[in-house]
Amino acid sequence: MKAKLAMMKNIEYDFTTACEESLSEHDGYIQLTEFVEVDFPDLPPDITVRKQLEAIERQAEAECERHEWAMKALEDARGKLLALTHEPEVASGK
Repeated sequence: MKAKLAMMKNIEYDFTTACEESLSEHDGYIQLTEFVEVDFPDLPPDITVRKQLEAIERQAEAECERHEWAMKALEDARGKLLALTHEPEVASGK
């Protein structure tokens, strides 16, 4: 995988990072070096596929947790509204 990179400095947070040309005009960064083309050797698929599957699993777990919280909030809101519209029945002894 090839990428054309230069070192950039973030002015606000005072850190340096390597960025691609497409990010070179981003506000808050100044270019410190010339761009150079770097050829990164690819990792084998057995590593990258496993890592992607692990990341998807973590994302799915987080989505399930968010869904559970959203459903709980909806159920709570529904319960509050039902409580407003339904008066408790008084035992009449009939």
